[in-house]
Amino acid sequence: MHKNLGDQAWAHGDSAGARAQYEKAVKLSPRLGDDVYLRLGTMAFKGNDRDVAQLLRRRALDLNPNNKEVQANLEMPSSE
Repeated sequence: MHKNLGDQAWAHGDSAGARAQYEKAVKLSPRLGDDVYLRLGTMAFKGNDRDVAQLLRRRALDLNPNNKEVQANLEMPSSE
């Protein structure tokens, strides 16, 4: 349920709402999905928390090693 609410908030541009729902979702189900961790990583990156962004992206890649978007995000320089 929290993932779905997060997806809806994300789709409507509500980053804070999406983050809150995604964080609840992964606390309940840590292996929920690589897309959740990628979005949390994207929000951390935009909030200038590069270390957390990289950790979240690595978690996404652990869940789905074939996710090309995650791979591309991990290859981005941390200073962007």
